[in-house]
Order: sequence, then structure tokens, then C-alpha cells
Amino acid sequence: MAKIRTNQTQTLAALLENKTAKEAAEAADVGERTLYRWLAEDETFKKALNEALSQLVTRAAAKLPGLLADHGCQVSILTPSPSISYWTEYTLELHRIQAKLMQKGVNLYPQHILEAIRPDSVTLSHTISGAGFDLGCDAVVLVTDRHPNDTLYQALKPALADKKLSSLRVIGDAGAPDIIAQATFSGYLAAAEFDEEIRDPTPFKIEYIEV
Repeated sequence: MAKIRTNQTQTLAALLENKTAKEAAEAADVGERTLYRWLAEDETFKKALNEALSQLVTRAAAKLPGLLADHGCQVSILTPSPSISYWTEYTLELHRIQAKLMQKGVNLYPQHILEAIRPDSVTLSHTISGAGFDLGCDAVVLVTDRHPNDTLYQALKPALADKKLSSLRVIGDAGAPDIIAQATFSGYLAAAEFDEEIRDPTPFKIEYIEV
């Protein structure tokens, strides 16, 4: 993980445990404005936050199959990555997590993608060979990225072009789905920059590639 200061480490942990930036700042005993400044200007802190979120999602996705298996479900887990819970290779947890899943009888399908979902089965295909097969199932649990929803923004763009609106800006999850603290900061930043010329309204974008 990116190297950050001690008070930033405490703030990072608070962000992952609390719903809002204000609650996280209070829990970490730092100023709310300081937290917003780190989110806006501190590239090392932002990198550490993104890495922590990736680890959180990866660990949650790895634990869910085990919990289902503990409740008597026959579980299969698939991922397009070379291994299940791939990110945990960097935290030295990969082999332990996979061993636990195997001990619980979970079927592992690395390097596979989901091609189709039906009421009683799914179709999987190998990411390299392309070979596919059907797998019987009663339910499917998806652990995926969320796509931004900027429908309202797109609907209002003609009004901006016709000078019916003086300004229009995408904020929060409409630009890039993230934790609540980040969405709150996006609104804060929009208010702080109100009536200013915005050269780049979106500081970063996620590029989704479909093959």
C-alpha cells in the first residue's frame, strides 16, 4: 500500500468504517477540511484509499462463498483473474484464502467469465481458450463494479446548449461510483468551485474495455 502518515492511516481506517467524511474525520481526530484537502490534492492518500477499497472488496468477495458453504450451499466461484481473490497475492493471503475455500468444498473457476444466466444454470467460458460449459445452479451472486448513471445530466445538456441553464456539472456517483465520503466530497467541491471556470470537471475516469 502507498506510504502515508500515521494520522492519514487512522483516517483511512475511519473512512472504511464510517458512512460520511464528517464521521470519519471525527473518528480519526482530524479536521473535516483537512480530510477534504487530502481527498482533493494528496495523490499518495488517494492512492492508498483506492488500494484499501480494492482489498476490502476482494476480501469480502472471498469470504462470501465460505459463508454460503457454511450454511449448506454448494458454491462455485469464478473470476476472470488468474486466481481467486487475486489481489490478496500482494498481501500474502492468497494461498490461505484459497485453501479455506477448498476445505469448505467450494469449486474454484479462475480465468472464467459468465456468458449467460438462466433460471437453473449458467454458461461459463475460459478467458484464454474460449472453451465454454454449462453449470447447474439455483442462484447467482454477482460481485461487480457499478457503472455511473448520468441520465439526468445527459437529459439536461440540451438546455445548457440553449442557454436555459447557466451551468451543469456531474457530481458524485453520476460521474464515478465510489464510497459515500467521496460522493460527499464531490458535492463539497462543486459548491466550492461554483461560478468558477472548470477546466476538467472529472479529475479521473475509469475506462471500461469490452472485448
